[in-house]
Amino acid sequence: MHFMQTTGICLFDDMRGNDPMKNINEKKIGMVGFGHLGSSIAEALLNGGFSKSNLMISYRGSRATMDRVSGMKLESCVKDPKYLMKYSDIVILAARPQNIKEIAQNYVRKDTLIISFMAALPLSALSSFFDCSISRAMCSGPETISGGRGICVLHHGTDAARKLVSLCGMREMQIRTEDEVDAFTAGICIPPILMNINVDERERISTLKKMALRWSVYRELSGWIKAELASSASQNDKKSLENISTKGGVSEAMLSALRGGASFLSSVERGVKRCAELRSELCKNLAVEAA
Repeated sequence: MHFMQTTGICLFDDMRGNDPMKNINEKKIGMVGFGHLGSSIAEALLNGGFSKSNLMISYRGSRATMDRVSGMKLESCVKDPKYLMKYSDIVILAARPQNIKEIAQNYVRKDTLIISFMAALPLSALSSFFDCSISRAMCSGPETISGGRGICVLHHGTDAARKLVSLCGMREMQIRTEDEVDAFTAGICIPPILMNINVDERERISTLKKMALRWSVYRELSGWIKAELASSASQNDKKSLENISTKGGVSEAMLSALRGGASFLSSVERGVKRCAELRSELCKNLAVEAA
């Protein structure tokens, strides 16, 4: 499959020496996907000072979406997907990755920046659908974003993407390669799991040290995990686990491994492996390359 170039003319080209987010409230930001993640990102943007008048939310008739929109008093932000994709300066993809083909049917300008929070969808696959600048993002769960404790990694991150993540109150952690997105994904599943399943503290510390030797992102991630566990007493632990656990997903694979008698290290490794499996399955179904 031919992959479109994403390095052409771009409004957010960092090489031009412009401050891409100097006037962020003048940018149009479009949200595609308004579930738990999408709505928490939108809420964080608004709490960070972004103008509601420049926020657009894609709507295709879903009652659940409209309920969330109404609950946040954002009815004026609702737009048709075609309009949103065409007129947004920044498009945030927070929908199910299986919907990417349908989303990509809409025209996107070459000077648009797409920030994809779609799990398991690599940059190479995203680049086959859009002819514009793309950053791939992965962040911690919605409740951490809403609580001001969100963290995020960016692959092919531009200054604009980093500014937006910062505006949402999320702390960016550095990754060296796209493979580290998988390791990060398994890592952000750890706090809810440990809030519900007891693992010896020495084993936890040892595991995180070993992961940090393999994946540099764990040098920062380990501290966040510790902080999340320390604050868990005031959180709804069971609900937190439900929010990150989906059938056939990464956290379920980690939980199954732990409950099956695997060591904590093996369960985290299983989570990383499950990320790769999900990526391969998704890309095969979409008929795009996984790397």
